[in-house]
Amino acid sequence: MDNRVFKYCAQQIGFTGFVLVSPHWARKVRPDIFSNASLAVSLHGDGKEVETLFDCKTYMVTFEDGDTVRCLARSEDALTKRVEWLTGARVVKVERYINVPEKKVNQAELKAVADKLAKINTLRELSAQYLPSHDCPKRSEILEAKKQLENLY
Repeated sequence: MDNRVFKYCAQQIGFTGFVLVSPHWARKVRPDIFSNASLAVSLHGDGKEVETLFDCKTYMVTFEDGDTVRCLARSEDALTKRVEWLTGARVVKVERYINVPEKKVNQAELKAVADKLAKINTLRELSAQYLPSHDCPKRSEILEAKKQLENLY
């Protein structure tokens, strides 16, 4: 975590009990730390680390203009009013944010499905070919592909 981001988060949580994880609000609330927009952009992505480090809960704060910002707070008590006092912007909704862990993809299963789809596509292409009227290896191959497709469905 960037030193400025840590300082911003630590001081905001210490002084107000919450921190808005947004480059826009970080720059607006603490221009002494974030003198330009490019510095404040480094704030993105540090939410989980801050949540764990400062023992906070994550909320989604929606402002009257439709802007939704992640907010890390120690308490939800009067959070709406506290955010309004700090930002000067009207808050219309505060919701608890629950992070759902991403499902880990099993690469072996993924490869098996991809291989099966490739085989089905090959069988479809083969069975769509013109069926020769005489007995030859090509005819046998096409008939076998059609039989395998029927068995799949």
